[in-house]
Amino acid sequence: MKIIILVLLIFCGDCLGQNNPDLLYENFAKAYADLDADSITALYLPNAEILNLYDESPPSSIKGEKDIRRYYAEFFQQFK
Repeated sequence: MKIIILVLLIFCGDCLGQNNPDLLYENFAKAYADLDADSITALYLPNAEILNLYDESPPSSIKGEKDIRRYYAEFFQQFK
């Protein structure tokens, strides 16, 4: 299944103001590779919203830190 995640309002609280503009991407990629829902959720603002687009499925919106963490935890569980 091809998954495309369009991220709206993804900002790293720990990365803002850093000299390395790639730090957010690097942290996201590491958390994703590690299947770490807590680390990936920490990269979002508490009121962030992400829009998930799946092949042949209607788009769905995930709002807020709690729901984003739950989404990634359930998604990553498939691969553990």
